[in-house]
Amino acid sequence: MIRLLLKILILGALSSVFVTALYADPGQFHFENDLQEKRFQSLTLELRCPKCQNQSLADSDSEIAMDLKLRVYEMLSQGKSDDEIRNYLIDRYGDFISYRPPVKLATAALWFGPVFIFVIALLLAYWKVASGSNTTKATKANRLNDNALSSQRLAELRRQLDRSQLDSVDEPRAAGGEALTKRENKDV
Repeated sequence: MIRLLLKILILGALSSVFVTALYADPGQFHFENDLQEKRFQSLTLELRCPKCQNQSLADSDSEIAMDLKLRVYEMLSQGKSDDEIRNYLIDRYGDFISYRPPVKLATAALWFGPVFIFVIALLLAYWKVASGSNTTKATKANRLNDNALSSQRLAELRRQLDRSQLDSVDEPRAAGGEALTKRENKDV
């Protein structure tokens, strides 16, 4: 029983290797001339794999990419133009398949979205800088008010200090002539 399962696993692994080798064979396409081969390479590089998303058809080894490469090859062999092949694939898979989607309402976000976001970022930065200068002016005004209040508070504290010094004249003095605090008086 284990031998049978092992044989099935080995056969399955070998068959997947052969199928992959069949799909990945670069020599499977035979072109009539160099121009046709260059057109094929150009088209498969500029069309995106619908499954892999960030790989071109030329770079992808997925089954759908292999099918699409075969379809491109067949259409080239039939004498179709590059635009006819592109349009066929775009009609079938949508604008997403092209690395250069056309400018139209459905793709406006792709084309103008980054510019729109950049302009909004510039406007926000300008607004922040402009409001920051107003804030700086307000901050300076607040500091002047704080300084004025501090001057008033300082004058009031000096008056209280002078009053407390006058009240302490009757208290005994230390050797230097300064008034002793209540704690020092208890020690004397």
